[in-house]
Amino acid sequence: MKRYFVKGLRVALLPVLVLALSGFAMAQTTLTGRVTDETGQPVSYASVTIKGTEIGTTTDLNGSYTLQLDLRAGRYVLMISSVGLKTVDKPIQIESGTTSMANDFVLSEDILGLTDVVVTGSAVSTARKELGNSISTVNSKQLQNTASPNLSGILNGRIMGAQVTQNSGDPSGGFSVRLRGVGSIFGSSEPLYIVDGVIVDNSSANVVNLNADAQGSRIQAGSNRIVDINPADIEKIEVINGPAAAAIYGSRASNGVVQIFTKKGKSGKPQVSLTTSVQHNSLRKRLDLNEYPFRFGIPSGPALFTAGDRLTTIANLTGQAGTGPAALGGRLIEQKYPVSRYDYQDQIFSNSVGTDNHLSVTGGNDFGNYYLSTNYTYNGGIITNTNFQRYGLKARADAKLSKWARLAGGVMYTNSQSKDLPNGNNFFSPISTMNIIDNVWDIEARDAAGNLQNVELVRMNPNSVIETYDIRQQTNRTLADARLTLTPFKGLSVNLVSGFDTYAQEGTTLQPRVPYTGVSAAFFPDGYVSAAKFNYFQWTGDANASYKFDITSAIQSTTTAGYSAQYIRTGFQSQEGRDLLPFVSTVSAAQNFFTTPVDRRSEQSIFGYFLQQTFGFYDQLFVTLAGRFDGSSAFGPDAQNIFYPKASVSYNIGSSEWWQNNLGNALN
Repeated sequence: MKRYFVKGLRVALLPVLVLALSGFAMAQTTLTGRVTDETGQPVSYASVTIKGTEIGTTTDLNGSYTLQLDLRAGRYVLMISSVGLKTVDKPIQIESGTTSMANDFVLSEDILGLTDVVVTGSAVSTARKELGNSISTVNSKQLQNTASPNLSGILNGRIMGAQVTQNSGDPSGGFSVRLRGVGSIFGSSEPLYIVDGVIVDNSSANVVNLNADAQGSRIQAGSNRIVDINPADIEKIEVINGPAAAAIYGSRASNGVVQIFTKKGKSGKPQVSLTTSVQHNSLRKRLDLNEYPFRFGIPSGPALFTAGDRLTTIANLTGQAGTGPAALGGRLIEQKYPVSRYDYQDQIFSNSVGTDNHLSVTGGNDFGNYYLSTNYTYNGGIITNTNFQRYGLKARADAKLSKWARLAGGVMYTNSQSKDLPNGNNFFSPISTMNIIDNVWDIEARDAAGNLQNVELVRMNPNSVIETYDIRQQTNRTLADARLTLTPFKGLSVNLVSGFDTYAQEGTTLQPRVPYTGVSAAFFPDGYVSAAKFNYFQWTGDANASYKFDITSAIQSTTTAGYSAQYIRTGFQSQEGRDLLPFVSTVSAAQNFFTTPVDRRSEQSIFGYFLQQTFGFYDQLFVTLAGRFDGSSAFGPDAQNIFYPKASVSYNIGSSEWWQNNLGNALN
């Protein structure tokens, strides 16, 4: 009797169990469709995702997409987005079983980019309209065909309020980017650079032209390290130039933040892309030099090599050739003599060519994708005997671990080399010499042995610098990052990011003995040699979590919290010498080490944590409060932590009912 009762109970409960489990049944749904713009043209590489999940894909060249869903039955939101177009959210109902749904979308132009998704932390994204501060975006389309191998040069004119200035005319010459003006007299005013969530260094280590310090010059020769990043590998750039940057990124972001996102894999069949360009470099504008065929004064000799001929003589102290201005007590000289005038720009500057080549392969499916690229850049300088070249490799992969976990990572290697000349406010610089000396000397004249001859007493012949100086820099750099994204349930997103930036920069300088007399000892006429190395390592680790939910149908809440840690280690070594032995180009050629060897090392740790809360009302009004605590081993013991607060209000009047009913048809 008992056996029949149990059997009957099982049969009775079976429908109940089926009904109970049906709510947890997985639905196999295939979404297909096409995305076009208002003109009917396909939108390629548009993002197609299910909000609150890691499920997504991109459209192909025809704007078509196919998305396989393995979700529990229920209501979801399908989001279609593309840079420069308004994001579209469409609610969809996923039913149990296997179904197929077709959804086509037409995206309209988003002039202000209010629906663009931007990153406001190392991995936390939000819509631009929710922010109370400005974020400027440069997308991949704007990066194309810029003819600039340097990222800093690309930012010029594309970021509101940014001041981009070139520090030198070398092909590898660095750029200074100011987002909030100059914030320090001797310290850096550069913004904080972040590549794929990892903070990277952009300093200009001075490993060449060390002898400029002997003249009291503060010269940072060579390129910023952001030159190591190939613009062809960049998907988009986001720039925050307000004080809101410090509230999220901490003390190092006091000058603003430049976030760089490199290209990722695209789902679909493997696609190969090859781009190449050829550049022609020439002097943009020539200076007007003196062409008057006479010189005031009394010449001491026909070659004008003696002390009395050093400057254009306008005073006479002894009845012979004068040596200085009237302030020395001599009378003005009205006598003049004929001279030949030269345009040194003809000898110092020359035309050159450059090339930029980039090869990439991308592909994948719904479970993962990849992106591989290699590049080669060469740029000849407009000053003879200068150039810059860069080799690069990049690999990035993204894998779906489960319905709620995704792992992504990438590595980038760059080797850059440059051949430089003294630059900036440096008396060794050919351009400085050209602007200082009188243009009455033939800088191409040679003696019987074929050596270049003197110019104005004390100075170097600028052609001697161009032909004989050997100044080189080489940098090997590696950037790597790994990211784990978790979406365990709707509304919650957890991002764990770790990565490092390391490079070794080497510089050598060789100035051979000067084959003529009269050059100032400060210019090292007996020869000069130096070697320097700068090693940099930085590790970055971030953990961020964001939870979004609707308090009511009219009020939305977004809570974001994060913790970051950084470790930086640097080392610098250099050696200088003069009075060179012949036929030797290394430091061992020096017979006089006039400076002691330099060996500087440093270590620093930085940590910080932040909390940000945003309330949205009717998807129009957004109120944000945030704060961050930063600590560093470089801070004093009485001020180990610094607090950065933030408060903002954002109101999107264009989406209000009043605006749409009264002005929507007439004013966008």
